[in-house]
Amino acid sequence: MTYSTSLTNGALLTSERERCLAPALLPLSPMIMTRTGDVSHPLRPANPVDEHYRRHLPEIHKTFSLRLIDVEKDGERFHRWQNDPRIAAFWEYPFDRATLDGMIRERLGDPHCTPLIGCFDNQPFAYFECYWVAEDRLAPYCDHGPFDQGVHVLVGETTHLGRANTVGWLNALSHYLFLREPRCQTLFGEPRVDNRAILRYTHPLTAWRKRYEFDFPHKRSALLSCARRDFFEEST
Repeated sequence: MTYSTSLTNGALLTSERERCLAPALLPLSPMIMTRTGDVSHPLRPANPVDEHYRRHLPEIHKTFSLRLIDVEKDGERFHRWQNDPRIAAFWEYPFDRATLDGMIRERLGDPHCTPLIGCFDNQPFAYFECYWVAEDRLAPYCDHGPFDQGVHVLVGETTHLGRANTVGWLNALSHYLFLREPRCQTLFGEPRVDNRAILRYTHPLTAWRKRYEFDFPHKRSALLSCARRDFFEEST
């Protein structure tokens, strides 16, 4: 499957945006500046409730979709995922249900964050925490633009692990992020340096590249990035 090409100015073809994105995401927010603490950044759009993106992935014969997380619908599932030792080793949130429900509500109320459930054929399998880099803790560690985005990823259902599935959802997730904000030029990730499960899916398997390592106060991370031009030229 080939992802649509971008125009020379970085904007995406309207027909492609309409085909994959929820209608509520199609209008672009104007460039209105605001502040979070000492950080000046564009005013972020509200997150639509329910589905954000849907695309069939013929190479794995599955349909990938993204929807906003819901405490009532997803709380027990999120609790189970976070208490799986495989996931807790990196996320470090092996908390009780009430604490994790509170975390979900906090993310839903944070304008710099878009907490999403990833589905294959409408069955939830992953949690993706998307964010605007400018007002995130990552900002001092990377060269970012005002509309660039980052993401934390968690695949909770082991039946959807594996190379083909991972390349499929990672490309589709990247596609969603570039589509929802055509002014975004780079996507970022900052997994722990020993998280080989995700680091193995950098270039040439995908358009994501490891740039360097750096130290957060709580972990040593690898800075990953995916440039818009690289994604639309290389992703299939």
